[in-house]
Amino acid sequence: MLTAGGALACIATLAALGGRFHWLLDLCSHFPVQCAAFLFLAGVVLGFRRQRTACAIFLVFALWNAAKLLPQVLPANGPGNSQAVQVKTLLVNVQTDNKKFAKVTELVRVKNPDLVVFEEVNDEWMSQLEPLRAEFPHVVAEPREDNFGIALFSRFSLRDPKVTYFGDAGVPSIVARVVTSAGEVVVLATHPLPPVGAEHFNLRNDQLQRIAEYIRTVSGPAILLGDLNTSPWSFHFKRFVQASALVDTSRGHGWQPTWPSMMPPLFVPIDHALCSKDIAVLSRETGAGIGSDHYPLIVTFGIGR
Repeated sequence: MLTAGGALACIATLAALGGRFHWLLDLCSHFPVQCAAFLFLAGVVLGFRRQRTACAIFLVFALWNAAKLLPQVLPANGPGNSQAVQVKTLLVNVQTDNKKFAKVTELVRVKNPDLVVFEEVNDEWMSQLEPLRAEFPHVVAEPREDNFGIALFSRFSLRDPKVTYFGDAGVPSIVARVVTSAGEVVVLATHPLPPVGAEHFNLRNDQLQRIAEYIRTVSGPAILLGDLNTSPWSFHFKRFVQASALVDTSRGHGWQPTWPSMMPPLFVPIDHALCSKDIAVLSRETGAGIGSDHYPLIVTFGIGR
């Protein structure tokens, strides 16, 4: 069983190299943590059993997968100017059919963010979130019943807020200029389709590329928040980061998986926060469970460093 499982993990590692071409191969790219852990365990056990060839192969593949985690593990750049204006963001994919409304509102009050992006909100969720408007008077929302509703709640005033669509997937994103004491910051919230099947795979990738093109036209600092339905190790995520010139805030903050909350062995970080290079990342963490299949993501940025 160890040999068969290890062989599958090796095949998945190789298959991930073709993730740019096919959605099934792309899915193989999301599990380097699981592959590294299993291959290391299998390699050690087989080593004790004197199965040296299999042991060596599995340990090499374990190291290959572990090396993919170095950007998350190695220290990132310093926090920047300590006098920078702090902007705390909270990203919450509430899961449309989740009824733990009180847990979500309590999370917001405990974490006390300046900006909150809610994803998968419908009319019922917007009604339940209504009390938060007293603390977050500036709201842009597009509730939907298909798991792609989205909302931005802000303590700061917003300039030119709008619901917009990138690509042909027909799922909404929100773009707004957030007015802070350090100047305006463009905030973009988005939620591409899950890449299950060739059509959704292509639509997700196209949406990411369109967003990257838009971000490159933005003047001044920018922050992107969203369940991007991809992991940091996907070819398409890496291409998006390069094309947008944004910084992945997970760098230097360790492995912080956000989904699926009910299946820890398959944990993957698919909820993301990215920012332009003129913004400092002061802290990053995931929150406790809220009844959703996603864990919240909390990132504090430093503006005006």
